[in-house]
Amino acid sequence: MFRFTIRDVLWLTVVVALAVAWWVDRSQFVERNQSLAAKNEELLARLKDLNYEAAKLRMNALLAEELRGGIILSPSPNRVRPGGPPPIQRVPQDSPNP
Repeated sequence: MFRFTIRDVLWLTVVVALAVAWWVDRSQFVERNQSLAAKNEELLARLKDLNYEAAKLRMNALLAEELRGGIILSPSPNRVRPGGPPPIQRVPQDSPNP
């Protein structure tokens, strides 16, 4: 028959406790990771919508200013931002149009 000492039982308790703690932490990590990934996708979609709305508002403001005679709009050929419209270059009305 097997004989176990108290030391053997204590070592077994430590090993089992570490295994259970690791398993609990890992299962919480997976759940947390999935919820954060879903939240990240939601926030990225919202950011894209807000960037689009902001670009529309900027363009409307610049067009309104142009209609009042303040500026002439000319897109800058050397700068393009990823994920949005190209930036607008302001050209004074008295200078020649490029």
